[in-house]
Amino acid sequence: MRSDLSGRNTVSFNTNVGNPTLLCAFGSNSIVRETDMEPDTILLADDEALLLIDYEYALADAGFVVVAVTSGGKAIEVLKSAGSGIAGVVTDIRFHQLPDGWSVARVAREIDPDMPIVYVSGHGALEWASRGVDNSIMLEKPFPVDKLATVVCQMLRDRPPRTQA
Repeated sequence: MRSDLSGRNTVSFNTNVGNPTLLCAFGSNSIVRETDMEPDTILLADDEALLLIDYEYALADAGFVVVAVTSGGKAIEVLKSAGSGIAGVVTDIRFHQLPDGWSVARVAREIDPDMPIVYVSGHGALEWASRGVDNSIMLEKPFPVDKLATVVCQMLRDRPPRTQA
């Protein structure tokens, strides 16, 4: 870890497998994510409007492109759309109607078995072990919003390189 001129602490991850170096800078309220490639697109699904805005801002501030939706059905539509380019999914578990976040994650993993999945919920932690997809993360609401970008950055860093179809 080192400090840059802005006073932020930075951590650089080099995967040494052909992926670009991923730099996450942890500031007082935000994370800046830099790569030598285009920014990754994160699908964000939550039906609580204020939380959706907070999460979207935190991820965008960290350098991600964010596609924000308010239902599991809309999230699945985005995932299944041709060329969506989604690199990771952040989903609430309970929506006002089905499909739920568990289903969103399963569809994402059918499309990309290594897709990073982050569940955000105030109710689903007990079910996560039995219903969540493997190698996913659960953030229990409430949590510090900057933690979301940190977790997404780490999961993208740790995923195997994607192959071009």
